[in-house]
Amino acid sequence: MSTAAQVTSRNMDLPSLYLKGGSIIPLAPPYQHVGEGKAEGFLYEDDGDRYEYLKGGYLLTTYVAELQHSEVILRVSKTKGSWDRPKRRLHMKLLSCIGVVLDAWGIDGETLQIKFPSAKTFESD
Repeated sequence: MSTAAQVTSRNMDLPSLYLKGGSIIPLAPPYQHVGEGKAEGFLYEDDGDRYEYLKGGYLLTTYVAELQHSEVILRVSKTKGSWDRPKRRLHMKLLSCIGVVLDAWGIDGETLQIKFPSAKTFESD
């Protein structure tokens, strides 16, 4: 498992993309409005040293983040490989269309939920 990556575009108008190891990158087309929404990402883990992955010695996890009513639900949709899921904390961050970052903490393998705040939360007095 890589700890980090940098992707540099050939187009000088686009910024470089820096990825932190273990990040989920949505594979769905971008959505311009709330009401649709599903993102899928993968995390591959093995010992990085031997050929045990050829015998199933790895863990490939597919995560799905889905918009349901006024909340985003993150869950494991499927796994592959013989490794057990390690007990570890999971941090989900969501950038809203108005630039507000929402987040939730949980345990990897359990369902995480982020509720969207009501419109009143963002109104000024």
